[in-house]
Amino acid sequence: MKIASLRYAAGIAAVTVSGVLLAGCSGTTAPTSTTSTSKAAATTTTTSTKPATTTTTTTSQAATATTYTMAQVAEHASATSCWSAVNGSVYDLTAWISAHPGGAQRIQNMCGKDASAAFTAEHGKESQPNSRLATFKLGALA
Repeated sequence: MKIASLRYAAGIAAVTVSGVLLAGCSGTTAPTSTTSTSKAAATTTTTSTKPATTTTTTTSQAATATTYTMAQVAEHASATSCWSAVNGSVYDLTAWISAHPGGAQRIQNMCGKDASAAFTAEHGKESQPNSRLATFKLGALA
């Protein structure tokens, strides 16, 4: 078992083993933070430790670096593979077709197309539709 990092700061121990962060806290202490990167998984983990709290955020570099062309989006223009571009991002809406509250046809009309105007006209800056759309994001539109 390889220990990737070991940090002590006034009673706080933070240990990273095989990409897994193990943290312990004993008493009140000054804040400390560590950052580790696993190249094999293309994942960066940042951990901030304060007295009695630990927060870990993981971001996959592969998911944020993917771009697609409109030609690629157009190849997914069916109910069995429905991609759409909205405001500079590409989304796989296949699973959302049957779940959309406004009916399946509304989403099917967006398959393989830039649906920015239709989405904005219907939902504008409403938080719930925009949050739901974000869950289907594949990457950026090139």
